[in-house]
Amino acid sequence: MVVSEIKALLEKNNIRAENNYALSKVSSFRIGGNAVLAIFPKSEAELLFAATNLKNKNIRYEIVGNGSNILFGDGDLDIAIIFTSEMS
Repeated sequence: MVVSEIKALLEKNNIRAENNYALSKVSSFRIGGNAVLAIFPKSEAELLFAATNLKNKNIRYEIVGNGSNILFGDGDLDIAIIFTSEMS
């Protein structure tokens, strides 16, 4: 599966990534389904690396801050979410 390949590549480069990430964990409203992949880069270079690899594998993604003020849809979302909340 392409998502597991991306996750392994990210982790090999010390970028935290989680499969089937419950978006209700980060939403202030405690609602939302699961993102196929959640990525937590710590730098601009890691963000660019993640986004480039997702794009190259045709995986749809969105870049958000910490996600607290976003209303995520219910159910499983076939999308990767890149959270910038851990960036310095």
